[in-house]
Amino acid sequence: MNKILELIGEILDKDHKTKKAVFNQRPYYRMIINILTAVNSGVFNPKTQYSILFSVADLFKNLNPIQYPAFCFAWLELVSHKLFLPHFLRGTSNSINNGSQPTITQ
Repeated sequence: MNKILELIGEILDKDHKTKKAVFNQRPYYRMIINILTAVNSGVFNPKTQYSILFSVADLFKNLNPIQYPAFCFAWLELVSHKLFLPHFLRGTSNSINNGSQPTITQ
């Protein structure tokens, strides 16, 4: 899953740099939201689910609005989405995530 998320980030980076003003954020939003939907479908065990969510958090950190301003609305929607944010707001320190929280913004 890490390779897929890295590939999405690399393609978005290339697309953002080449298209600039006409960059379309919707395909990337849809891909990432589909990944979040699949992760939250109950197919994965909790440890795998948190591992994937932390990888998505790393992707969000790399795609921050300062570096990719044309992706900022999709980024904000994804970071605050009900399939992503509640997992990190619970504040429970359990054995799955060892109480660590991802840093999405710098």
